[in-house]
Amino acid sequence: MTRFLAICLLSLLPTTAIAQVGDVTGKITRITNWEGHKGSLIGFSDMSPANSFCPRNDYFILPADHDFHDQNYSLLLAAFMSNKSVTISVSQGDCLDEMPRVRHIWITQ
Repeated sequence: MTRFLAICLLSLLPTTAIAQVGDVTGKITRITNWEGHKGSLIGFSDMSPANSFCPRNDYFILPADHDFHDQNYSLLLAAFMSNKSVTISVSQGDCLDEMPRVRHIWITQ
């Protein structure tokens, strides 16, 4: 019975290890809102760290229903207007409209 439980637990390991989290730091090149998308699209100076995360890699998307959408949008605007770098956290396979969905955002001095 112990061996059976161990095998069951080990079989779950690969599925939990697949989701990779990536923090991407750079400057915002564009913030757009397009009808038909479920959030704000964020163009970034270097999207390559999230290349394989979702089918589209031209923008990140900040979901309109994100718990902190307004605060995050304000951070994005402040970073864009001051030409400061921003870090965006995304997860592999966590896509919205085929783009990497923004999980967290932060800016530092």
